[in-house]
Amino acid sequence: MVADRVLGRAPKQTVTQLRRCLNRAVLAVDPKSAAERARQAHADRKLDWWPLPDGMAELRLIAWACQLSCVRTAV
Repeated sequence: MVADRVLGRAPKQTVTQLRRCLNRAVLAVDPKSAAERARQAHADRKLDWWPLPDGMAELRLIAWACQLSCVRTAV
């Protein structure tokens, strides 16, 4: 159970540490659901863009974090 894995350490953790601990615990308790969420997220990837009035454009990309890191580096 997630609570059993997390609550003992929670009072001594920062919010970021607790969030990471919770994520790991959820993955450990229910890896099949995590895999399904990952497959669905992959299927839901998308790219949208809109021209702006000053000759620029706005870009919205939903993709894997590592892919976005590459895009950000390239820009």
